[in-house]
Amino acid sequence: MADYSRPRNYGAVLISLVLIFGVFVFTYAFINYGYVVGLAVTAVPLVVIVLILGIREPVWHFLLLLVVNYILPIYMRRYPEAPIGLANDVLMALNVFAILLTGTYKHIQWKRILNGFMLTMVIWTCYCLLELANPRMVSFSAGLSSTRTYFVYPLVIGFIVSLSFEKFKHLFWFFNVLGALTIASAIKAMVQKYIGFTPIEEEWVYGPGRVTHVLWSGIRYFSIFTDAGSFGSAMGIALVIFSITSLYVKNNGLRVYYWIVSLFALYGMLISGTRSSLIIPIVAYVAFAFLTKNVKVSVITAIGATAILLFLTTSNMGNGNSVIRRARSVFNTKDPSFQARQSNQRLIRAYMANKPFGVGMGHGGGKAKAYAPDAYLSQIPTDSWFVMMWTETGIIGLILRLLLYLYVIGYGAWIVLFKLKDKRVRGITATITVALLGTFVNLYANEILQFPNITVFYALHAIIFLAPYFDEELTKEASDAEAAAKSLKQLEATVEEVEQE
Repeated sequence: MADYSRPRNYGAVLISLVLIFGVFVFTYAFINYGYVVGLAVTAVPLVVIVLILGIREPVWHFLLLLVVNYILPIYMRRYPEAPIGLANDVLMALNVFAILLTGTYKHIQWKRILNGFMLTMVIWTCYCLLELANPRMVSFSAGLSSTRTYFVYPLVIGFIVSLSFEKFKHLFWFFNVLGALTIASAIKAMVQKYIGFTPIEEEWVYGPGRVTHVLWSGIRYFSIFTDAGSFGSAMGIALVIFSITSLYVKNNGLRVYYWIVSLFALYGMLISGTRSSLIIPIVAYVAFAFLTKNVKVSVITAIGATAILLFLTTSNMGNGNSVIRRARSVFNTKDPSFQARQSNQRLIRAYMANKPFGVGMGHGGGKAKAYAPDAYLSQIPTDSWFVMMWTETGIIGLILRLLLYLYVIGYGAWIVLFKLKDKRVRGITATITVALLGTFVNLYANEILQFPNITVFYALHAIIFLAPYFDEELTKEASDAEAAAKSLKQLEATVEEVEQE
């Protein structure tokens, strides 16, 4: 007779069958069509497995999206004319579909998307839709194509993260995958530095990227990212997240892993040669010290930050090192790069004097040349996310966007100081909040919201507003554990009394 009392794991059986089938198909494709086709075919069973896992737990689809976002820049550089970004759109649609499908058979807390971040994005979306009617736009196609990074991606990422990060453990799944991607990115930059560029990378570095990446202080390395600025900033954010989060990890192995990620992120940030990325950890660590409300930590951090600033601004020590020279040039107002930025901003300021709503999305800086090659602002690099926003959406759009951004950071600080109870949730939320604050300052100098940074950036926004749910989850677990321990203690006392009688 069959034993029906034993639970059956049909998902594991199905995944095993798919893997076995995949091995046979890969072997056949490899032998008959070569390794390229073989590898492509191999991806099919992996995609099927992710689909199965994602329907059960949608967070797996988001993690797949994150991994693909780190791969896309490689192919964008290799095939600049191909619509590579469509792969990201398809995966985002897959994420949304998985969540909706999951909601048909499992309870989903839909109220989680009714949060402050999504509200800020709805407000911003309304403004951007009005910008599509900006009469100063030269190309409607430029404005329409920019809607993806301006509000479509943030809205969809907020939707996905708010609903797929159902448990506190999912936050660590995200960090663990991000850590592996950070290490891989840093290693790729090290390969560029110590072994050399690929032919396509070398063509770009000594061609279009020569002005910004081949400097008197040395070559700026960019890993798989679109440029060194995006790479350095990503490493700065990762350094903050993993170095501080390691303080709130119970598992020793995981803590060591986060330390290793932090070291790779630090080295990657340094060899990127991106001066402004140094601002991210400096601002973040100082802000974190004050958010902890620990006077001793705050004083030590303030002294350390002051010492670093004095070292960079009042001495010439270490100028033989290219990294220190680049870092010191951040504070040098006579630096040629700084002077060039100031000159560009003066030209933009004069042109924007009577344009409070800007010239239209997608019409600022070099990226506008694809749509409006002869436009005045297409010839002037914006150099900064702030300046790009100002140019494309006007001073009104810039102020609105900055206020919405600061609201997210302010909310994170408020719940850390006054609302969250669990130590781990409070510490990790503080970490994400200060990482976004450091990024906010960095955005004054860089446009870094391309793949893969855009996904990580807006995921961190959404996670801040999930913190109260995680706090409630862990507080309840602690309360239940305490109640269980109390009941066990009472039971032991009762048994002891009975035995004595």
